Formats: sequence, C-alpha cells, structure tokens
Amino acid sequence: MIKKDLKARFEKSIQIENIDWTVLDDVATSDTNVLRPIKGVAFEELFVKIIKQNFSNARIKEIEKKDADGSDVDLIINGKTLQLKTINKGNTKVNVKVGVALHKTHGEEKRPNNLYKKANPTFDYLVVLHPLSGILIIPYSKIPNHKVYAGYLDDPASFDWNSEWLNRWELLGFTNAKGKTFDKRIVPPNSHLPKLSAETFLEDFEIIQMLCKEQYFRAAVMGLKGNLKEFWFMERLKEIGLKIILPNENYAKYDLKIINKSFKEKRVQVKGTSKGMCDIRNKIIGFEINGTHGHAPARNYKRNLLDYVAIIISKDQIEDTEIPAQKFPIAD
Repeated sequence: MIKKDLKARFEKSIQIENIDWTVLDDVATSDTNVLRPIKGVAFEELFVKIIKQNFSNARIKEIEKKDADGSDVDLIINGKTLQLKTINKGNTKVNVKVGVALHKTHGEEKRPNNLYKKANPTFDYLVVLHPLSGILIIPYSKIPNHKVYAGYLDDPASFDWNSEWLNRWELLGFTNAKGKTFDKRIVPPNSHLPKLSAETFLEDFEIIQMLCKEQYFRAAVMGLKGNLKEFWFMERLKEIGLKIILPNENYAKYDLKIINKSFKEKRVQVKGTSKGMCDIRNKIIGFEINGTHGHAPARNYKRNLLDYVAIIISKDQIEDTEIPAQKFPIAD
C-alpha cells in the first residue's frame, strides 16, 4: 500500500500531481533506458533489505552522494566496498552464463579509459543479482580480464550460471550463511505497480520510497519524470485529434512527430524544466536541450533537426494567476 503522504512526496519530487499508478507502471517498464537504471537502484534497495532482515549485526553504509562524486562504490557492508549490478541481458544465456556490463558510467567514455584496471581495485566485491535465484558476490581479483585491453577488467564480464561465487555471504563477514539464498522474488498481491514489482522484487511503497531518495534522482528518476511528462503531452495531443509518430531510430533528436492539420510532419522534442534554471520571481523558465549520450558538440541539438520544443511547466513554477489561452501553432 502507498500511503497518501508518500504519494504526495513522490508527486512533489517529479512535479506531477494526481499520478495514476497504472500510467507510472506502464511508462517505467515500457522504455529500457528508463527501466534499466530503476532496476539498478532497486537492487541496491533489495540488497540492503536482505542484509537487514537476515544479519542484524551488519554494519551498513549507503553512499548518498555517488552521482555527484562519480563513485564506483554503491554500498559498504562490514567495511567491504561493493559495486552492485543487474545482469546484461545481451550477454546472459540461461543455464550457461551470467553477463554483467562492467565499465565506468562517469568521466571519459572511450575505451580503455572507461574500463576498470585490474591492478588498481576500486571496490572489494562485485555483487550481481542472479537471473534466477541468489546473489553473486565476486572478489575484484576474480573478475575476468579483458580480452583486448591487457590489464583491464572484461566488459561485459561473464560468470558461470552455477558460479562458485553464488551466495558467498561469508566473504562479507556472515560466516554461517555461505551458500544460502535469501532473496524472495514474489510480486505482492493486489499491487498498484505489478510490472515494477515483478522487475524489482520490491513492494509498492518500497519502490516509491526508493524513487523519492535524492541520491537516486539523477540515475533513475530524471528519465522516468521526462517520460511521464512526454506521455502526458502525447495524451493532450491525441485529445485534439493529432496523429503521433514515434521515432524508429536510436537516440533520435526528437521525441515524436506530429501530423498537423495541414498534413505536414513536425518534429517535437519534449522537455521538462530544470529546477536550477528557473526563477519564478523574475518569470524565467529554464530547460536543458542537450542529448543524453556522448559529449559536446555531438550531444548538442542543431536547429535543423527540430521544429518545436514542448516545455512542460509544473504548477509551482508559474504564478498563481490565470494564464490566457494561446493559439496552438503546432496543430496548424
């Protein structure tokens, strides 16, 4: 159950009122680029939950500012530094191997600079949620070497389906738990978020609490927030009878095309506002117009690639006065 105060806190965080849980569930699970980071941070929440439920004397330290400092450590358990990962589906084969994307997501993106050096451990253990049951706890020194770049860890890294590192809790100081499986992968009955629960193995309120945490905002909530606003915008377009075409290319510079009343295609990028760029007192609304992949100038937008930018403005970012109706030029 998601209580009213938690719902209100979440709505304030994403700047959307009266959120429909079914819409949230569908939007979060329909886009891999949104679902993947949510599953990543959900595994951190699940792992901490397992530790607390089964090891009462565990010393747990969560990293609260990892997005800001580019940390490669997600958790510290009993003094051991951990990096947590969900599987890489493209490199995982049922009953054969478990694949994990293993590269830095901050700093320089080119190889080998985004790979981890074998001789310079940046965490003690790699912790991976097994696709079927259990959790892999792998010492840094046992992660496979890269097949091309000598001296670096493999990416993606692969481990046997029945790996010797499955449920190796004793490596984290839980000496009597070696080989035991503690994760329960059950979707709660009567869930308001059945799809997200099935993907994360968390209850509804745990998912929303997780999405309210400041340290997860940039990693997991920004994409979700943007897609929810995009969904809302498309629903408004449908209400006035416009046909929508979604891009069929990867990393398109537009979010959708509209066939207007003149039967012309118009490319539209949908954006939310950026909190740090808005100033209600001075009537300034700011937003970022960069892409999410690569570096400048490749990630910058060129004027000839878009016809319109739709900026979705939240209620608390404008004065509490009536806004006069404006003509909707995109429809003509």
